[in-house]
Formats: sequence, structure tokens, C-alpha cells
Amino acid sequence: DVDDALCSSLPDIVDEGDAPIFGKMDDGSMWVFDPRLILESNTVESPLQDGGGAVTLETADKTKCSNVPRTFLNEESCVLSTESSACNVGISVDATFELNENNIKTINSLTGRYVYALEGLVVTDAYGNETNHFCTPNFRSRWLKDADQACDDPTPLNNVTRTTVLSLLNQFADDSNPFMRDVIFPGDGSLGCDLNSPLGTKIQVENECWTHVHSDHLSVFDMTYWSLPDTHPGNMHAEMRGAENPIKKWMDSSDSARLVFPSSHPLTGTINPDTNMPFELDHPILRWEVHHAKFDYVGRFGDNTDFKDLPTGLRTAEIAEHYGATFNVDSSNVLVCGSPGEISNDPSLGSLFDVTASEMRDTTSRFDLARQRENVWATIAVKAKDQLRQRMAWALDQILVIVKDGIPSQDRNTEIFLQYYDIMVRNAFGNYGDIMKEISYSALMAMHLTYLRSTSTAYEWQANRIVAFADENYAREVMQLFTIGLIRLNMDGSPVRDPDTGMPLPTYSNDHIMNYAKAWTGFDLQLQRGNTEDYMTDGNKVDPMRIVPEWRDRFPKTDLHDGYVGDGYPRCSDIPTGMFLNEGATYRLIGGSNLPELVEDPIEFATDPTIKNFVLPVTSKLKAALCGSDVGSCTYPNKVVLSQSLNCTDGTLSSTGNECDVDTVRTVQVADGLFYEYVPPACVQQAFYPNPVKLGGDPGTSQTPNEVWLGTTCADPRLPVAGEACCNPTLTGSLDAVRVNAYDGERMTFAKAKARCSSLNPPNSTGWKTCNAYNGGERMSFASTDDEIYKTFYHWDWDGVGGGDSPTCAIRAKIDAEGNVAMVYITSGHTVEYVQLDSRSNFPAYWEGGVFPSPENDCAGGLNGFCRVKSALVAGGAAACECDVTVDDSQAFTTMPPSADAIMSTIKIGAMDPASYGDGVYTSRVVNDFVVHEKKGFNKNTIFEINDAKKSRTLYFMNVESTVHIDSYSFRNPPHFMSMVPSETNLRDAQYETDAVLASYFLHDTTAPFVASRLIKRFGISNPSPRYIEVVATAFSTGFYDSDGVRFGNVPYAYGDLEATAAAILLDREARDVLLDNDPAFGSLREPLVKITSLMRSMEYESEPNEPLVEFNSMEMRIGQMAHEYDSVFSFFLPEYTPDGRLASAALSAPESMLMDMPRMIEQQNGMFSLIKYGLIRNRIGSYDYGF
Repeated sequence: DVDDALCSSLPDIVDEGDAPIFGKMDDGSMWVFDPRLILESNTVESPLQDGGGAVTLETADKTKCSNVPRTFLNEESCVLSTESSACNVGISVDATFELNENNIKTINSLTGRYVYALEGLVVTDAYGNETNHFCTPNFRSRWLKDADQACDDPTPLNNVTRTTVLSLLNQFADDSNPFMRDVIFPGDGSLGCDLNSPLGTKIQVENECWTHVHSDHLSVFDMTYWSLPDTHPGNMHAEMRGAENPIKKWMDSSDSARLVFPSSHPLTGTINPDTNMPFELDHPILRWEVHHAKFDYVGRFGDNTDFKDLPTGLRTAEIAEHYGATFNVDSSNVLVCGSPGEISNDPSLGSLFDVTASEMRDTTSRFDLARQRENVWATIAVKAKDQLRQRMAWALDQILVIVKDGIPSQDRNTEIFLQYYDIMVRNAFGNYGDIMKEISYSALMAMHLTYLRSTSTAYEWQANRIVAFADENYAREVMQLFTIGLIRLNMDGSPVRDPDTGMPLPTYSNDHIMNYAKAWTGFDLQLQRGNTEDYMTDGNKVDPMRIVPEWRDRFPKTDLHDGYVGDGYPRCSDIPTGMFLNEGATYRLIGGSNLPELVEDPIEFATDPTIKNFVLPVTSKLKAALCGSDVGSCTYPNKVVLSQSLNCTDGTLSSTGNECDVDTVRTVQVADGLFYEYVPPACVQQAFYPNPVKLGGDPGTSQTPNEVWLGTTCADPRLPVAGEACCNPTLTGSLDAVRVNAYDGERMTFAKAKARCSSLNPPNSTGWKTCNAYNGGERMSFASTDDEIYKTFYHWDWDGVGGGDSPTCAIRAKIDAEGNVAMVYITSGHTVEYVQLDSRSNFPAYWEGGVFPSPENDCAGGLNGFCRVKSALVAGGAAACECDVTVDDSQAFTTMPPSADAIMSTIKIGAMDPASYGDGVYTSRVVNDFVVHEKKGFNKNTIFEINDAKKSRTLYFMNVESTVHIDSYSFRNPPHFMSMVPSETNLRDAQYETDAVLASYFLHDTTAPFVASRLIKRFGISNPSPRYIEVVATAFSTGFYDSDGVRFGNVPYAYGDLEATAAAILLDREARDVLLDNDPAFGSLREPLVKITSLMRSMEYESEPNEPLVEFNSMEMRIGQMAHEYDSVFSFFLPEYTPDGRLASAALSAPESMLMDMPRMIEQQNGMFSLIKYGLIRNRIGSYDYGF
């Protein structure tokens, strides 16, 4: 009786380890309760109204919040929750902690992982093997600080070696680790050193004794992988002996955060009773060198590390909460978002699939778990109604390949692979550009092609003192395999040839790979959430990745057209003041938190009740626009784009913001506990600019007033990138700086900062000026915020207070022997490292005439004092020229250009839509094939508007060229998206740069014929004619295809449209004309897997009632092909593959023949005959007797 009191005592939630629940029926039969997994429907179109908060509460936080991170996939559909139980995944903020004994133990306790600082690694092992010598060029050696005292037994060294080691230890003295110092020996031969000097050398440096140790001594690694039963041979041996797991024992039994590598094993020399021979268990150093790449590096013992820098497996919600790395907004006004295809299951249908959420796998074998994703594909391929969509998705998947072996725990996860494949299914008739963006943000792609957690050279040096470069895998494959291939193509697929040599022109070079790799830095997994399958708790691999702005390379990057990524974008300095009120201004609802999502403010802004938010006045036209309704209650739309420019509104109350007195806004408050974030338009800054101004705040040490502090820097005074600090030295008894901000966190231009300080002056007085609130290493307190350090950040520093009338800031160019350039900032304080003279972050420059000052020509003789030769600036570096520069913005066209082509080939600087400047600012007229917009005549402010119909876009160009001059030499001023001001390095600009990089591939002239040719080959024609390729490429480019009076394509028709592309492939005469069947060169060999699924469909295959899935067995081994079973990024076969024999003689390709060796052909034929005769039958032990 369900009404029995006993029933109410049963648990609402069944937990792992609970006793089974039995019930006895009236007829005496016994039943057992069968708890089944319930997944929530949480789609993009209809997200969970509470984000899964109610379930999280019911399960006492054993299930995670299901609210999906806001990304480009769902941001248009997120909704404001009205549920009191609403939850969110938390806002990531900076949190720093020391890698010490206690914190390592805490990490292990909270995550269940095995993180250790390594000891026992030696420089010379028991077998005589040695590590690299500390004098090895470009090698990082580690030196352990023994004590603040003289060495007991210093190692004798010759004078040259001793001088070199002392020099290097002093050069790297800024290493903040209290126990060790890492140094890099230069590779340019500038320092002498005796390679016969003993390893393990001890040397005295002033009052300290330093000892050379193994380069990973006291490095901290996540060793969990080696603790698993089948990964480390010692684990199995220990289990057989009844001994402790040799990896787990240090933490589990000894409560130690240190693992001792057995270079000298305790059993060595004792007798093995089974063999009567001594044990030989000393581990050679080579064992560590071979295997250490399997373990995630965490840092060095004693280092301060940021939560964001932890390996993915350690960035759990528990760690974040413990160290204060996330902030959860109040449950009121939470924005909830969904995920594509995240639908609910029907538990009543039984358990056809299993999921894994931990190491416990007690219901499904590892083999069957790995086959689940294949079973889903096979079932859909045979039974789905939308066969054309499925075939298109299968074709796309064979182009945009991920290899399962590159994915950790791939054999235990199903959902992540299905989610990736669904990108192709959802977008099969959508746009190829959308697919490119989704796969680029896919965690599986980043793991497979190894750009997950790739970081910039500057960041690696700043954080880890390691010389490292961005991972190049994806930068190469996204071009070679996904978009443009190796050879430039005409629209008909024929190669574009060099007019002089007749040779095909390549699409890219190694230099392009290296530069684009810098744009694929910063990607990391989102924090985990609920409602998803994710084995091993090593991060969220379902949702699009996030970008960590600090990891992204900040510097200019070249593109594929002898230009830069960012060409054609407007300069940030050209965006009109007060753009936040102008036509086109964009706002996104962020709910109950005042913290912006695309830029970063301190976490205290959300918790400090004294924080001054920018509250829109009641009469504000902006507030009315964000309301979303002209009558009745406000609807507060998820996204608002201003359709017209608005007049500003003065703040009539002290509690409201004055829109007329701010350069820009970050977040605006529209109601109690409800905020919007302003999203400035995409724009670029230029590497060099006139009149740079120093940003103050340098306390003269590495200690920081806020967590984005890295030192002083220069900034473009025209940009709102800093705050104000006002000082008045004429006042006696105080040097306190004061702030005159409209809201906390306000950014303003230099002119606005000066005006704010001047507003403090009585009439005819000039005492108050912008100033550096830090002076001589001593903090000059902000008078009103002495205890609120997080409210201070970079501020404009004009040394008019105690330092003259000009800002102490300059930008120089450092030029290497190849003409590459790096920016060098000269300030009067501790300058941020990545723009210091020894920076390794250089970029190509386009020099006028191809000539430039070089250290090899003595910097062109110094150029009358413009340049100075600098010898090797860093370990492993080379000589360079340090040169003063001037910047010139000149009018690109002094007379009206003849055509749109002339404009696009000449001007590289983009412009805003003239409408964004407000009504009446620009006047417009049509000239030839473009529109010219003039502001007070034809000048540098003139904007050209071009309709680029070939690529479905409207372009705007400013009539200006920017050139950097070094005496008689010059180069084009490079653009870049990421700010050089540390506090302004943000997610928004990293996303804009990623979009620009993807566009440079997607819009390349070769992409249309490349993709067209690849897709045609997957639809049955291995050797398409040039005419056929051009037809399909044209459909891809124009976005539509006409056949028999019907137009195919998505409206509005756009470049990259796959509906039009598919229609052209299938409906062109070359695909349909039966006469071509008589041509032996026509058509293609059928893919083995498609042949089998087609046979099953044609034979009207039906599953047994108790076996509804179509389940194949080891198809990749039997026929060479199966979904999700790629062996290589190059797919199952090469598109251009030509087998030996007649086809080779006829220069015909047959890609599928790569799979047709004799064993596979026999296996396929036998399987098909058996399938027809016996069907697809699975016996009880899991093997297959018949068919496949």
C-alpha cells in the first residue's frame, strides 16, 4: 500500500551504496525498486527555469547546478528566472594561493585526486644516466636555495663557469619562489661554461648557498593518472603482494603532499625469493623523462598560483569555492541558459544506455561504453527519416575530424562525442562559418589538436619563467584540412599559379602557422555543471570553451593576405565618444549581479554595499530603451541594440548616473537588483600611437594593489582605459590623491581625467591635476578609499605634480635581424614585463621597400641617434635594434578613388557605420560602385561604404593610412585586438579576435572551391569536373542555388550557405544525368559504412523488440570505417588518393580505395551476405554470430 507509513520513510533520493528496496505484492511476488536516471530538458530554446537549482537542493548539493554558461550558442535565448531556487554556475574571479603542504593536501581532499610535490629526482641516477647539464644551451636548470648562509662545501669551478652561473642566478633573481630559482642558459654562445663541471654543483651567491638539482625537483604534478589500476605497472604488482598503491600511499597513508621518486629503491640489493636474484628497482631518470608528460603540471612548490592556472581536473567547483574563485549571485534575477539538444530522457523506456560520472562502472563494460556512441550513430543512420541531413552531417564529420585517441577518458564518455557530431547535424543545412566557430570552441577539438590551455610566450615567461611558444597544431590543421588546403584554388578547383614560374601558389607558410597559433591561446574548459555526463571530473567538455584573457597573446598577428588580423576593423580611437548612447550600441542583460561578464571588475564590487553603480536616471532614454516595452511593465529583453542615437540625461540625484559626463559605461542598473552590460563594438588598437601617456599606480615592487596589476604601462590618451587620480601639492599637510568618478570602476580618456581633476579647482586655480597615486614605492592613499584598495586601478599619470609638464612615457620599436618588431614601453616606473626591452613577443612588420635597420648592419649606423644596438637581451636571445619612432596618420586618397576594388586594395583601416556617429554628422552620396560619407569635406575622416556581395557583407573604410617612421625607414602600423593595459585585457576582445581569425579562413577565396570539392567527393563523385566544382562553389559563395524554378538557400542568402551547397551538389546535371553512368571515370567507390547502412535501409531492416538499437561490432577493424573511430585527423581516406594501376595512369582519384584491402573486402562481403540471410543478432556473451 503506497499510503502505508512505511513508504513515507523511504528516501526521496536514492544514493550510491543505499540498500536495495524490495516490495511484496498481494500475490506473493517480490519486486525490487529500480531507480533510474532522470535528465532534465534544458535546451537553448527552453532552458530550465531554475537552472536545476531545485534538484541541487533536493540532493544536498550532490548534483551540480545545470545552468549552462552563457556563450555564443545560447546568449540570444537566456531568460531571467523567477524561481526562488534558481542557481548559476558562478562567476569566475581571480583567486591566488600558495602551493604549500597544506594547500596541496586541501586540493587532494576536495578533489579526490593525487597531487604531489616531487622529491627523489636526481641529476645522476644509479645507472650513471645524467640530466641535461646546467650549461646546456636553452635549457632550464633548477637551483635549490640551501640556506641563507655560506655553503659548507662549495663546488670548485673555473672562473668562466663560476662567473656565468653567478650571472645567471643574479639575472633570474626576480624569481619570487622562496625555495628555488630557475635559470635558462643562453643559446647564442654569449656566455662561456664548462660542460664538464659536476652536476649538483653548489655555489655561493652573496649570503646564500645554491645547489643545482633536477629540473623537476619540487615541481608539483597531478599524478592521478598513474594511480589508476591499469596505468602504472607497480600498482598491479602492489595489489598482487597485498601492498599499498605506490602512488596513493603518500597521501592516503603518510598524509604527505610529497611523492618521493624511487631513484634509489628500498628493495634494491635484497634477494627476490622467487628468482634467488637481487631486486633491481632503482628507477632510471629516463623513466621520469618518458612518462612525465602524462601528468598535469601544477606549478612549483612554494609558488603562488591562480585558480585559473590550475589544470582542468583541479578547477572544480569545490576548489573554486574553497579559495574564493567563484561568486554566486543571489537567486533573485538569475539568468538561466540552455544547451543545444539537451533534452530529457524517458525513464519508463528502460536503460538502453549507461552514463559514467565516476570511476565506478558496475553496470556496463568499458568496451560497451565505448560502443554506445557508435550504436547511436548506426541506429540513426538506418532508421532516421531525415536521411539527407544525416548524410550531409556524415560528410561534414569526415572533413572536420576529431580523433578519439586524443581525448582523455574517451572510452568512458558518450555524450561529448554525440554533442560534437550534433554540430554537423544541426548545421547540415546552415552555414559553414557557424560550424567553424562551434568546432573551434569545442573542447574535443582543443584536446585532439592540443591547443587546450595553450598560452602566450609572454604569459609563460611571466608566470612560469619558461620560454615556450603557442601550440601550432590547430593553427595548421584548420587551414590545411578544414578551410583552404595547401594550394590556392580558382573557383573551379584548379590551382592558382605563379605567373612567372607556373607553379601552384601555396595558401600559407610556416610563418602563417606560427602567427595564427598565437590567436589560439587562452582556451580552457568551462566549469563543470549538472545534467551532463563527464567521467573523471576533468572539466566540462560539453559546452563551448571559455577564453582566459590573460593567457591570450596580446600582440599583432599577420593574416593570409600580407596584412594583419584586424585589418578592416575600425580603430578604437575612432569610435565616437559616448558610443554607449549611439545607434548600434549593444547591451546584454546580466541579471542580479553588477559584475560584467565580458570584462572584469573585482569581486568586491558585488559584495560591498558602498560600491557606486551607474544607476540610470528615471527620465533616461537609455533606460526606456532597455525596458523593452512602451506600455505596462518592462520586459527587459535579453539583448538590446539601439536603433537610433539617444540624447544623454543628467543625473538629477546623487544616487543616479550622469550620462552626459562619462565617456563610457560598463554595467548600468535599470531596476533594483537588475543590470545590463554595455558591449562596445569590435575595434582594434594600433601598436604605435602619438603622445602616449603613462598609467600610474606602480608601488615599485611586485606587490599589487589589485589582482590585475603587473606594473606601469603606456596608453593611448584617446581611449577610455584608466581612471583618474587627482593631487594638489599646493595643499599643506596632505598628498592624498582623490577620485572624482561617476561610478566605481569607471574608465575614461586622459582628457576626461584632466577635466575631472580640474573640476576640483576653485575659479582661476590650477592646483588639482592628474597624478601618480604611488610615489617612490610609497602608496599615496586615496583620501576616500584608503581601506578599499580594490576600488583603485590604473589611472592616468601626468607628472605635472612634482615632475614637470609632460608624461614620462614613450614607445620604441625593437627590431631583430629578420625585421620583426616588438613594442618597448619606456616609463618612469616598473614597466609591465611583456613590453620591456627583453620581451620575446615580436611580430612581423611590413617594411617599406623591404628594408629595415638591423643589428647586422649596426642598426643602419644608428640613424642619427634614432636607433641603438642592443646585444643579447635575454637568455637564448639575440641582438636587436632599439629605435625611437614617430607615427603619421595620412590621408589615403586625396582625390576620389576610382572603384571599390581600389579602396579595398589600398586602405586597411576600417570604420564604424557613419550612423553610429549620430544624426547629421556625416553626409552621404553614391560614387561609382561605393558610397562616400563625408564629415566637413573629403578628408581623413571620410568613410567609404562598400557592398561586398561576394562575401555577403558591408564594409566600411576610413580614408586614412597609419605609418610608423624610424628616420628614413617605415612600416605599416600593425593593429591588434587585445589591450596592452593589463586591467583591460578582457574576454570581449579575445572573442572579437577569434571571430576575426575565423573570418580570415572562412572568407578566403580558396575556401569555397575547397569545401565544394570535399563535399562533392563525399556524395558519390570522386573526380568532379571543373564546371561542377565551380557551380557548387558559387552556391556556397552566393548563398543560393536555383533549380527548376526553385531557389534553395537560407534567407537572407549568405556566403557559406550549406543548403544551397547541398542542393547544387545533388541537383546539378553532373549529379543527375544518367548518360554519365556509361563513363567509366564517373562516380565513385561507395564508402563501406554507407554501403552497409544503405543495404539495411533498402532491405527494410527492423530491430528485435528487446534490442531496439542497431549495434555493430568492431566495424573499424572489420571494414576499416566506423563513426567516431578515426585513426587520423586526415579522416578514413585522403580526398586525392589515387591507387596504383589504371586509375593512376588516368590521373583519377579513388579515395575510398584506401580502405579496400583484401581482408576488409572479404569481411564486408561475408558480413553483408550473412546480414541478408540471418540478420543482426547478438548472443548473450556480447559477440555477434551473424551479420555485423
